Amino acid sequence: YNLTLTNTGNLTDSFSLSLAGNSWPTTLSATSVGPLAPGEAATVAIEVAIPAGAMAGATDHVVVTATSLSDDRQEGTAHLTTAGAVRGLALVAPVTAQTDEPGAVVRYNLILTNTGNLTDSFSLTLAGNSWPTTLSATSLGPLAPGETATAAIEVTIPTGAMAGATDHVVVTATSLSDATRVGNMTLTTSASPQEEEEQRYSLFLPQLRR
Repeated sequence: YNLTLTNTGNLTDSFSLSLAGNSWPTTLSATSVGPLAPGEAATVAIEVAIPAGAMAGATDHVVVTATSLSDDRQEGTAHLTTAGAVRGLALVAPVTAQTDEPGAVVRYNLILTNTGNLTDSFSLTLAGNSWPTTLSATSLGPLAPGETATAAIEVTIPTGAMAGATDHVVVTATSLSDATRVGNMTLTTSASPQEEEEQRYSLFLPQLRR
Protein backbone atom coordinates (compact mmCIF):
# COMPACT_ATOMS: atom_id res chain seq x y z
CA TYR A 1 0.00 0.00 0.00
CA ASN A 2 1.16 3.59 -0.66
CA LEU A 3 0.03 6.19 1.87
CA THR A 4 0.38 9.94 1.42
CA LEU A 5 0.91 12.06 4.52
CA THR A 6 0.41 15.83 4.20
CA ASN A 7 1.36 18.48 6.74
CA THR A 8 -1.87 20.51 7.00
CA GLY A 9 -0.49 22.76 9.72
CA ASN A 10 1.12 26.18 9.30
CA LEU A 11 4.49 25.19 10.78
CA THR A 12 7.15 22.73 9.65
CA ASP A 13 6.67 19.42 11.40
CA SER A 14 7.73 15.76 11.49
CA PHE A 15 5.50 12.76 12.14
CA SER A 16 5.86 9.30 13.64
CA LEU A 17 4.16 6.27 12.08
CA SER A 18 2.92 3.17 13.90
CA LEU A 19 0.90 0.03 13.17
CA ALA A 20 -1.72 -1.73 15.29
CA GLY A 21 -4.34 -4.47 15.09
CA ASN A 22 -2.71 -6.66 12.46
CA SER A 23 -2.10 -10.41 12.67
CA TRP A 24 -0.31 -10.92 9.36
CA PRO A 25 3.31 -9.73 9.01
CA THR A 26 3.18 -6.01 8.14
CA THR A 27 6.06 -3.59 7.63
CA LEU A 28 6.47 0.16 7.20
CA SER A 29 9.02 1.64 4.82
CA ALA A 30 9.69 4.35 7.45
CA THR A 31 8.68 4.88 11.06
CA SER A 32 8.85 8.67 10.78
CA VAL A 33 8.39 11.27 8.08
CA GLY A 34 9.69 14.83 7.91
CA PRO A 35 10.45 17.50 8.45
CA LEU A 36 7.63 18.63 6.14
CA ALA A 37 6.90 22.27 5.38
CA PRO A 38 3.28 23.46 5.57
CA GLY A 39 1.35 21.81 2.72
CA GLU A 40 4.22 19.45 1.90
CA ALA A 41 3.47 15.73 1.44
CA ALA A 42 5.45 12.50 1.68
CA THR A 43 4.68 8.93 0.67
CA VAL A 44 5.10 5.87 2.85
CA ALA A 45 4.83 2.24 1.72
CA ILE A 46 3.26 -0.56 3.74
CA GLU A 47 3.72 -4.21 2.88
CA VAL A 48 1.47 -6.99 4.14
CA ALA A 49 2.59 -10.61 3.74
CA ILE A 50 -0.34 -13.00 3.34
CA PRO A 51 0.59 -16.23 5.16
CA ALA A 52 1.07 -19.24 2.90
CA GLY A 53 -1.53 -21.19 4.88
CA ALA A 54 -4.18 -18.47 4.84
CA MET A 55 -7.62 -19.69 3.77
CA ALA A 56 -9.12 -18.23 0.60
CA GLY A 57 -11.08 -15.12 1.54
CA ALA A 58 -9.35 -14.69 4.92
CA THR A 59 -8.74 -11.05 5.82
CA ASP A 60 -6.45 -9.02 8.06
CA HIS A 61 -6.81 -5.42 9.20
CA VAL A 62 -4.15 -2.93 10.20
CA VAL A 63 -4.52 0.59 11.53
CA VAL A 64 -1.78 3.03 10.52
CA THR A 65 -1.41 6.06 12.78
CA ALA A 66 0.60 9.22 12.01
CA THR A 67 1.30 11.49 14.97
CA SER A 68 2.81 14.97 15.01
CA LEU A 69 6.16 15.04 16.84
CA SER A 70 5.44 18.62 17.86
CA ASP A 71 1.95 18.00 19.25
CA ASP A 72 0.93 14.39 19.96
CA ARG A 73 -2.72 15.43 20.03
CA GLN A 74 -2.55 15.86 16.25
CA GLU A 75 -2.84 12.50 14.57
CA GLY A 76 -4.43 10.79 11.61
CA THR A 77 -5.28 7.17 10.91
CA ALA A 78 -5.76 4.91 7.90
CA HIS A 79 -7.49 1.51 8.03
CA LEU A 80 -6.19 -1.10 5.58
CA THR A 81 -7.79 -4.48 4.87
CA THR A 82 -5.99 -7.26 3.03
CA ALA A 83 -7.85 -10.32 1.74
CA GLY A 84 -6.58 -13.68 0.54
CA ALA A 85 -7.21 -14.35 -3.14
CA VAL A 86 -10.49 -16.01 -4.06
CA ARG A 87 -10.96 -17.49 -7.53
CA GLY A 88 -14.44 -18.50 -8.59
CA LEU A 89 -16.99 -18.53 -11.38
CA ALA A 90 -20.64 -19.16 -12.09
CA LEU A 91 -21.81 -20.58 -15.43
CA VAL A 92 -25.50 -20.44 -16.31
CA ALA A 93 -27.76 -20.63 -19.36
CA PRO A 94 -31.35 -19.36 -19.53
CA VAL A 95 -32.26 -22.41 -21.64
CA THR A 96 -30.49 -25.78 -21.34
CA ALA A 97 -32.68 -27.99 -23.54
CA GLN A 98 -34.23 -27.43 -26.97
CA THR A 99 -36.02 -29.45 -29.65
CA ASP A 100 -36.06 -28.74 -33.38
CA GLU A 101 -36.30 -30.46 -36.75
CA PRO A 102 -33.40 -32.37 -38.33
CA GLY A 103 -31.15 -29.97 -40.23
CA ALA A 104 -31.90 -27.07 -37.87
CA VAL A 105 -29.23 -25.14 -35.94
CA VAL A 106 -30.07 -24.63 -32.27
CA ARG A 107 -28.45 -21.77 -30.33
CA TYR A 108 -27.76 -21.60 -26.59
CA ASN A 109 -26.58 -18.49 -24.74
CA LEU A 110 -24.18 -18.88 -21.81
CA ILE A 111 -23.52 -16.33 -19.06
CA LEU A 112 -20.26 -16.55 -17.10
CA THR A 113 -19.66 -14.47 -13.95
CA ASN A 114 -16.37 -13.96 -12.13
CA THR A 115 -17.36 -14.66 -8.51
CA GLY A 116 -13.80 -14.26 -7.21
CA ASN A 117 -12.22 -11.15 -5.71
CA LEU A 118 -9.51 -10.81 -8.37
CA THR A 119 -9.62 -10.13 -12.10
CA ASP A 120 -9.51 -13.42 -14.00
CA SER A 121 -9.95 -15.02 -17.42
CA PHE A 122 -11.63 -18.32 -18.21
CA SER A 123 -11.35 -21.04 -20.85
CA LEU A 124 -14.41 -22.74 -22.40
CA THR A 125 -14.41 -26.31 -23.67
CA LEU A 126 -16.96 -28.82 -25.00
CA ALA A 127 -17.15 -32.57 -24.41
CA GLY A 128 -19.45 -35.53 -24.88
CA ASN A 129 -21.33 -34.37 -27.98
CA SER A 130 -21.90 -36.39 -31.15
CA TRP A 131 -23.71 -33.76 -33.19
CA PRO A 132 -21.73 -30.83 -34.68
CA THR A 133 -21.35 -28.21 -31.95
CA THR A 134 -19.47 -24.90 -32.00
CA LEU A 135 -18.49 -22.26 -29.46
CA SER A 136 -18.47 -18.55 -30.29
CA ALA A 137 -15.39 -18.14 -28.04
CA THR A 138 -12.93 -20.51 -26.39
CA SER A 139 -12.04 -18.04 -23.64
CA LEU A 140 -13.65 -15.11 -21.84
CA GLY A 141 -11.98 -12.27 -19.98
CA PRO A 142 -10.25 -10.68 -18.35
CA LEU A 143 -13.25 -10.11 -16.09
CA ALA A 144 -13.18 -7.93 -13.00
CA PRO A 145 -14.75 -9.31 -9.79
CA GLY A 146 -18.51 -9.58 -10.34
CA GLU A 147 -18.24 -8.88 -14.07
CA THR A 148 -20.07 -11.10 -16.57
CA ALA A 149 -19.52 -12.14 -20.19
CA THR A 150 -21.57 -14.17 -22.67
CA ALA A 151 -20.82 -16.86 -25.21
CA ALA A 152 -23.00 -18.72 -27.68
CA ILE A 153 -23.12 -22.42 -28.52
CA GLU A 154 -24.68 -23.71 -31.73
CA VAL A 155 -25.74 -27.32 -32.20
CA THR A 156 -26.59 -28.65 -35.67
CA ILE A 157 -29.17 -31.44 -35.67
CA PRO A 158 -28.14 -33.90 -38.41
CA THR A 159 -30.56 -34.14 -41.31
CA GLY A 160 -30.82 -37.90 -40.82
CA ALA A 161 -31.56 -37.74 -37.08
CA MET A 162 -34.50 -39.90 -36.03
CA ALA A 163 -37.45 -38.28 -34.32
CA GLY A 164 -36.78 -38.19 -30.56
CA ALA A 165 -33.00 -38.60 -30.91
CA THR A 166 -31.01 -36.51 -28.44
CA ASP A 167 -27.47 -35.24 -28.04
CA HIS A 168 -25.78 -33.92 -24.91
CA VAL A 169 -22.84 -31.57 -24.67
CA VAL A 170 -21.00 -30.66 -21.47
CA VAL A 171 -19.69 -27.09 -21.38
CA THR A 172 -16.83 -26.47 -18.96
CA ALA A 173 -15.45 -23.10 -17.84
CA THR A 174 -12.08 -23.09 -16.06
CA SER A 175 -10.19 -20.27 -14.34
CA LEU A 176 -6.92 -19.56 -16.14
CA SER A 177 -5.41 -18.56 -12.79
CA ASP A 178 -6.52 -21.63 -10.83
CA ALA A 179 -7.38 -24.79 -12.77
CA THR A 180 -9.21 -26.19 -9.75
CA ARG A 181 -11.91 -23.53 -10.16
CA VAL A 182 -14.32 -25.09 -12.64
CA GLY A 183 -17.96 -24.70 -13.60
CA ASN A 184 -19.90 -26.87 -16.01
CA MET A 185 -23.35 -27.50 -17.40
CA THR A 186 -25.04 -29.95 -19.75
CA LEU A 187 -27.07 -28.85 -22.77
CA THR A 188 -29.53 -31.27 -24.35
CA THR A 189 -30.75 -31.00 -27.94
CA SER A 190 -33.48 -33.25 -29.38
CA ALA A 191 -34.76 -33.94 -32.87
CA SER A 192 -38.47 -33.52 -33.46
CA PRO A 193 -40.52 -35.28 -36.17
CA GLN A 194 -40.34 -33.47 -39.48
CA GLU A 195 -43.59 -31.88 -40.46
CA GLU A 196 -45.19 -33.71 -43.36
CA GLU A 197 -46.13 -31.62 -46.30
CA GLU A 198 -49.80 -30.92 -46.45
CA GLN A 199 -51.46 -33.21 -48.96
CA ARG A 200 -53.64 -31.44 -51.46
CA TYR A 201 -56.60 -33.12 -53.10
CA SER A 202 -58.61 -32.03 -56.14
CA LEU A 203 -62.23 -32.92 -56.57
CA PHE A 204 -63.68 -33.15 -60.06
CA LEU A 205 -67.44 -33.15 -60.53
CA PRO A 206 -69.11 -34.15 -63.78
CA GLN A 207 -70.90 -31.46 -65.68
CA LEU A 208 -74.59 -32.06 -66.27
CA ARG A 209 -76.18 -30.57 -69.36
CA ARG A 210 -79.85 -30.41 -70.23
